[in-house]
Amino acid sequence: MPAEIVDVQTSENFRAIQLQILDGLQRPAGQKNLPTMLLYDERGLRLYDDITTMAPEYYLFGAEEDILKNHAMDIVMAMHNTTGCIPGETVIELGAGSLRKTSHILRSLSHIVDIPSRVPLITYYALDLEKRELERTLNAIAISDIGSDLKGKVETKGMWGTYDDGLKYLKSTGLYAPTAIDRPSRLEASMRFDARDLSPSSTTSGSDSSGAHVFDVSPPSTPEEVQPPLHIMFLGSSLGNFNRKDGAAFLHSLPLRPGSGDTLLLGLDHANEKDLIEEAYNDPRNHTKRFIMNGLRGAGRALGNETLFLEDKWDYVNVCFLVVKF
Repeated sequence: MPAEIVDVQTSENFRAIQLQILDGLQRPAGQKNLPTMLLYDERGLRLYDDITTMAPEYYLFGAEEDILKNHAMDIVMAMHNTTGCIPGETVIELGAGSLRKTSHILRSLSHIVDIPSRVPLITYYALDLEKRELERTLNAIAISDIGSDLKGKVETKGMWGTYDDGLKYLKSTGLYAPTAIDRPSRLEASMRFDARDLSPSSTTSGSDSSGAHVFDVSPPSTPEEVQPPLHIMFLGSSLGNFNRKDGAAFLHSLPLRPGSGDTLLLGLDHANEKDLIEEAYNDPRNHTKRFIMNGLRGAGRALGNETLFLEDKWDYVNVCFLVVKF
């Protein structure tokens, strides 16, 4: 059975991307930027897969995959340490990609559901920008041995759209039920091609032995208040695509409800040496360069001409300016 893909894109998106491109290019020298989402078209996702499989210098993917492979059950138990598994739970992954890392979390989620049912207790949504890639990755999971583990326990679906689209969809469909003291959404922060903010400061409420952080919102005070929790996954150090100010605003905008058992699983690189980080983003076979330069095609396509920005007139330079150690 083909993967179910929910189209959550809004009509304003295309024009908004155009305006972000034009605004970013009109800024002063040294401040120009393009929306990071331009990198993740269908070709861009395949190029990113090349980075993770053929560029050993890019240590981040492998390090995070090892954590999830070895500690997925610890993480899933931390997500449910106060409520157990509640029917109707929603898990949404922002920028799901290939699902190679996520597969470990999905299998562990299936292990906390004792008995399969006609309506699975947990629904997982992979949110991404490319419909065909969502179909391909979700169908691959379904026919794998992991798919057999998930049957009747964890339903997998795709969400086709941006972060903003997906989070709005959760609210509009009732998958997310705000509490009386819920924070308003503030998703105006745009993602950029800026130099990565490598070690954003953060405060965690708990961590497991792997170093993976699960941000937990306290449990309901009475059984009558129990609502199916929302679990948000934001892996791959993707927060580094924001500057510090916009990153903080984005995290604050996530619809995590006090007293609900909602959680945020956030993947971040720790403080590493400058040379190691620079090599990770400047691999000698230029996999990362091809991935970044592909964003120029996306920018041109959004403005009506894919060849508008000629690649031979541009160059890729990635330098680590700052590493903050704690």
